[in-house]
Amino acid sequence: MRRSLTFAVLAAALLVSAASAASPRKDLTVAEALRPGAFGGGQPREVTWAPDSKAFYYLEPGAKGKAGDLMACDPATLAKTPVLTQTAFREAFAQLANLKGEEAAQAAFRSYRISPKGSYLLLETSGGPCLWNLATRTLKRLATEEEGAETVAFSPDETRVAFTARGNLYAEHLADGARTTLAEGKAPFITCGAVDWLYGEELDMDRALWWSPDGTKVAFLRFDETGVYQDPMVDESVNHPEVKPQFYPRPGDVLPRVSLHWVQAEGGPVHDVAGAVSGGGYLPRALWLPRGTGLLYALYNRAQDRLVLYQAGLEAGEPRKVLEEAWPTWVNVPPDPMFLKDGRFLWLSERDGTSHIYLCSLDGKPPLQLTRGPWVVDAILGVDEAQGRVVFSCGRDGATGCQIYRTDLKGEKETRLSDGRGWHAATCSPDASWYLDSASSAAVPDVLSLVSLKDGKARVVAPNPAPELEEYGFVRPEFMTITTPDGTALNAWVIKPRDFDPAKKYPVIAEVYGGPHAQIVQDRWNGRWIPIGQLFAQNGFVCFAVDNRGSARRGKAFEDVLFKRLGKAELADQLAGLEALKKLPYVDGSRIGLWGWSYGGFMTTYALTHAGAYACGFAVAPVTDWLNYDACYTERYLKLPKDNPEGYKDSSPVNGASGLHVPYYLAQGLMDNNVHFENSARMADALYKAEKPFLMAYYPRMDHGIAGKEARRDLFTRMLEFFKANLKP
Repeated sequence: MRRSLTFAVLAAALLVSAASAASPRKDLTVAEALRPGAFGGGQPREVTWAPDSKAFYYLEPGAKGKAGDLMACDPATLAKTPVLTQTAFREAFAQLANLKGEEAAQAAFRSYRISPKGSYLLLETSGGPCLWNLATRTLKRLATEEEGAETVAFSPDETRVAFTARGNLYAEHLADGARTTLAEGKAPFITCGAVDWLYGEELDMDRALWWSPDGTKVAFLRFDETGVYQDPMVDESVNHPEVKPQFYPRPGDVLPRVSLHWVQAEGGPVHDVAGAVSGGGYLPRALWLPRGTGLLYALYNRAQDRLVLYQAGLEAGEPRKVLEEAWPTWVNVPPDPMFLKDGRFLWLSERDGTSHIYLCSLDGKPPLQLTRGPWVVDAILGVDEAQGRVVFSCGRDGATGCQIYRTDLKGEKETRLSDGRGWHAATCSPDASWYLDSASSAAVPDVLSLVSLKDGKARVVAPNPAPELEEYGFVRPEFMTITTPDGTALNAWVIKPRDFDPAKKYPVIAEVYGGPHAQIVQDRWNGRWIPIGQLFAQNGFVCFAVDNRGSARRGKAFEDVLFKRLGKAELADQLAGLEALKKLPYVDGSRIGLWGWSYGGFMTTYALTHAGAYACGFAVAPVTDWLNYDACYTERYLKLPKDNPEGYKDSSPVNGASGLHVPYYLAQGLMDNNVHFENSARMADALYKAEKPFLMAYYPRMDHGIAGKEARRDLFTRMLEFFKANLKP
């Protein structure tokens, strides 16, 4: 295929090899490594197609990683036109909200969404959601920040929007602002149309209300959190600390009761959708049938080993089962089905052990498998029904990369559209005539190209030469394959110091995540984490990572090894990686440190309390007791505590504190609403009782990402100095 143009541009941005840094180059500091968008960040953000496929929109890269102006680009000519500048928005918003001075100067929109016909922009702003009329170039404030509008959705004809505020569901006419209450909640315990934390974090649900195709009705989820545990999040940074409760069911706790309903868009009685109640489990997917005659929804049992897709009409009656997914361990919840015009739909399923595309029908007939093989389909990108072809992204050419493919609706022929190298993140136009391809590698930042699905021709939209990479002497990662004692192949990479001397023995900083839904070893650019690895390498460390069994994009059997016991199988693979690493002539096997964040923090803590292979470790926001993490995630892998008490006990590092024999650093944000601070507090208590010395750093007001500029700089400064002190590069 004709993909040479993109990678001709990529080739112009080569990183230095480990042995070629003869000329003086700048040295990274912690602050520079963390500077947003500093390295390879010159690419468009939030690229979105117009509904008619006649343009695509994007945010230009702004200063210091902030959002820039919104642009439109014509795919036929690649002519670019400003749509909304930050200056124009700032002036309109300052007038609308009566802001002056510094307050007005700080006004900005951070992201956008295009309405169904392309007439409006829904803007996420510092002062709440706003609507920008593209024809009149006027701004309308949808709701004040105090009202807290959530899950805003346009009606198909763009005359109204529906949204949730303070637990209630509303519809508002755009012409005159007239607002109708569609459903009443009782915040904070009962909310209508807004996703709670658990569903958003663990079930990848980003909305809980849907307009019918004809715009006459609104379907929504009702969340009833009555009886659900509320974690008392406390902001200790103020004179009078405030408690901010968060609904956060833990393993074995009461789950939120979620139900699906619909209501006329002009108001009236709220109707239940037959059978659409989570019961003791979950209701993780819902959408209208294409003609609006009913709804499709999924029920997921609490054990998460069975998911059933149902259809229900608008009148009373029994729902009808469409298909079922079941697996002995757990079922990963797939994305929404993609409907075709004839009523059939495309569905991602792991029923054969890896994620593949199936063509299904509502009548319950056996689905037709369109793709197959020992590799995963990541996403269905688009469908050209006239040509009978489906475009998708996958790991067919290796799990460290992602490529774009096309197949037919008979499942007879697959064709690769991308070039087979690196990582391709694509966005298909609604009419499936084009796709935008953001192509990168672990050594070369993203380059955005427009590819024609008619003739395969590619044109570069946004080159990204990134001279700063050579200026700072970034080193190309070296990929390797490690074989475990039982013959399993694991993907790994090594980054050597910039001024590498093959005669020297270097200490190692190993990074780990180790859990499901994630990979570290990918042949793609990550402007947030790659500079950190380069920072370590420039300070005299070899950087190393291996993706153990349990991590993503290798299929169910690869993931399932961690079932009912977290940490043990993952650590065994990490140790196999270390054994291979120690055989490299330039590695000092006695000076290997480990670090990780979230599940990686858990793995770091688990490894240091269960193995003697590491010289030190730095854990950020770790789960230390799985009884303290959320029910949905934890029960998926460990099941209910009453059914697997030993699994919970043996998987929790807090119970192995006496096994710590090397320097250990524990860091976390005090307002972490994902892995709650109780995990660090309990680990600290266990270490005190075991008389094990350790270091700690806790960050006021910071959540799971510790995203504050000063806090993040302090975190990585501490980390770098900790490894220097203990590994002595």
